[in-house]
Amino acid sequence: MDRTVNPHAGAAARWCALLLLGVAVLLGQSPASAKSNARPIGFSNLVIRIEADDMLGIDDGKYRVYILEELRKNGYNAVGAENLVFNKDRSDAAELALGGTVTELECAKPRGGMSCRIGVEWQVLDVKSDTVVYRVLTRAVQRYIPPAQEPQMGKRLLTGALESLMSRPAFKSVNRQKAKPASPSGVKFAEATFARCSAEPTPMPGSVDAALNATLIIESGKSMGSGFLINGQGLVLTAAHVVTTATPSVRTKDGHKYSAQPLRVNRQFDVALLYVNAPGERTCLALNTDAQAQGNEVWALGSPASDELAFSVTRGIVSGTRTFNGVRFLQTDASINAGNSGGPLMVKDGRVAAIASWKLAGASVEGLGFGVPIADALKNLGLVQGDKTTETLTKERPVTTAAPKPNLVVGDPDAIPRLDPRGDKIREDQERRAEAIRKMDEQDAAYDRMVADRTPWYIPAMRYGGLAVAGIGLLGAGVTFQKYNSDSRASRAEYLDARAINDLMWGIAFLGLGTSAASFFVGPSIPSREEFDAQRQVGVWRIKVRGTF
Repeated sequence: MDRTVNPHAGAAARWCALLLLGVAVLLGQSPASAKSNARPIGFSNLVIRIEADDMLGIDDGKYRVYILEELRKNGYNAVGAENLVFNKDRSDAAELALGGTVTELECAKPRGGMSCRIGVEWQVLDVKSDTVVYRVLTRAVQRYIPPAQEPQMGKRLLTGALESLMSRPAFKSVNRQKAKPASPSGVKFAEATFARCSAEPTPMPGSVDAALNATLIIESGKSMGSGFLINGQGLVLTAAHVVTTATPSVRTKDGHKYSAQPLRVNRQFDVALLYVNAPGERTCLALNTDAQAQGNEVWALGSPASDELAFSVTRGIVSGTRTFNGVRFLQTDASINAGNSGGPLMVKDGRVAAIASWKLAGASVEGLGFGVPIADALKNLGLVQGDKTTETLTKERPVTTAAPKPNLVVGDPDAIPRLDPRGDKIREDQERRAEAIRKMDEQDAAYDRMVADRTPWYIPAMRYGGLAVAGIGLLGAGVTFQKYNSDSRASRAEYLDARAINDLMWGIAFLGLGTSAASFFVGPSIPSREEFDAQRQVGVWRIKVRGTF
């Protein structure tokens, strides 16, 4: 952006940034969200990142409340901070997350008061797919603000940038259109039966050690996740996004490592079935296909964040059931991190109720985990529990369904607004006039050069030499006239001599004048200044200078 508005613009920008972060937003009861078919949208963070002034920071959260209220006022289904008095917050229902980065902040102090402009890069994140679906840079300006109103400058600037965002059809489209339910990819798994786990489940948390023995660490390429055995014959359930290669490997709690073969991978619903050909009967986990009541305890097993934390256990409760993009998830507040993906979410009866899939984290939420219910996982992999495993299941060639990803929409940025349009108008007028005068001077010099080039040497000699001779003749005529006209003592001979010289001087004067006049007729034809201007198309500059300035 243009940073030449004011020599102190950097200091003014830093002042404005501090003002932006320090403005207090009135907190109170927010109006209830109107019922809408729009997708729920929350707000994450407002980051200040102005590299030119070496400023980096994150808003302390005051603007989150204000932005959510503005979204609701303009008809968006904004969730979060619904009622601060009673600590009511529905951020966990957000399907979209809005965040902003202040990348431009410029201030100047022309006549009339402080002027500042702001540029905010907004991004909209599709929570479930963890994909940015919309990005745009909006700008706003506040001009000639008197000192008494400067404390409200930050809020006014942010309001303008937010209004520009909310008015954009693409942003409205992202928010107004309900996410399309997951549709069949064209690949349908043939129904197959697998032998249910023969181990008798024992209530949690007493059976944690046995459950960890049935939990696996899955390494696939550069990614690491978790999984668990569903029978003693080596069948493993995990999350589809954990399986990134055709040759993953699994590691047990006792340190043994085996190669695994993907059999069925459904990326739309983030579930996968693997086969581990390991010797001997393995410990397995029984499955619970029942719907889980809100408030039930749940345990997450797996490897959160890193290999050093492998085979960890965290506890929480079932927070509810959510549907994103047509896919149903069990929601929990149990701590789930990257390495937990694919691991079991176990309930109190010692059986697995869901497969850990993903988590939601940000300023608007404390961190919520989501898992695919076991009933949905089996259905979308074409699996049915039974007493015996279909013989062909472990011999299937790997089949993978594609996961649809939202397209990124990038909006056109707003133009950079002027900080001092009145001063800019005066400066532009002055620059235009200076440019017009410069062009006129150039044409004057060009005309003089043309005249000099087309004029022979004898023309100036005749013109100016003739004038000089005429001047000498007139001077001589004047002197001789004075002599014979005023000297009464002169003899007749002297008088006649003076009259003769006087006549000669007049002749010389007329000869010089005639020579000078003849120079205008004997030389070549030279265009007049008006004709020259017309030929060079510069007459318009003279008109502008005379008529406009």
